[in-house]
Amino acid sequence: MNNQKSEKPFDLAIIGAGPAGISCALAAKKYNFKEISIQADAILLLTGYRPNCELLEKATININKETLVPEFDEDTLESNVNGIYLAGSIIAGKNSNKIFIENSREHGDKIINHVWNSIGQKSI
Repeated sequence: MNNQKSEKPFDLAIIGAGPAGISCALAAKKYNFKEISIQADAILLLTGYRPNCELLEKATININKETLVPEFDEDTLESNVNGIYLAGSIIAGKNSNKIFIENSREHGDKIINHVWNSIGQKSI
């Protein structure tokens, strides 16, 4: 996307870490998306087995109240809110044991490929 003029300071923000976040960042790098660096005094890396859906609810993403699985497209990982993508264990809701390093590595490619294609570029 560096070949297009943009008033935005960055093209993509990845919130989160772990294998899915890293795969998103690496896939974005292949497509030359502008990077963003967020400075912080402290970083907390937290793991848990029950997802905190508050951020998703504030973004109006539909969530199954029983399973806590958010609504998303399995091929693109785009949520029911246009332009918001989900990756990593959050997509499994209460069953976060279904997402591992091995099967979340593909999340970044799915997301970035869809973003790239949605702006009219051909997949790499």
